[in-house]
Amino acid sequence: MTITEQFGGVSKHVIYKGMNELRRKKLIEVKYDVLTGKPYKKRMPKMYKILMLYDPEELRLKLKEIEEKYGKKEYDEARKYARIVFEENSPEVIEDIILKRKEYGKKKVKKAFDIVAR
Repeated sequence: MTITEQFGGVSKHVIYKGMNELRRKKLIEVKYDVLTGKPYKKRMPKMYKILMLYDPEELRLKLKEIEEKYGKKEYDEARKYARIVFEENSPEVIEDIILKRKEYGKKKVKKAFDIVAR
């Protein structure tokens, strides 16, 4: 019997979407097996780590601070890229993307995220 069957036949889609939302909200971290050309069936399962709870208001203020520091346009573009890697609620990642765009240029950063988004 699978886990989904044990919990009333919850669909894989619901679990996938739920886990991604927990990840986006910085409540879990996902660790993947090393991708070295292994076929899917030979890969180790994903490992999930529950993260510490945080104050959502404190997070909102940190995100707002970055938006004010770099401007709404830069912030929104960096947050869009951060969403690709489930980090749109991570002030450190958003700020790092903004700084990488300044260091390497917008085209190079876009190209990198286009590759990651595939």
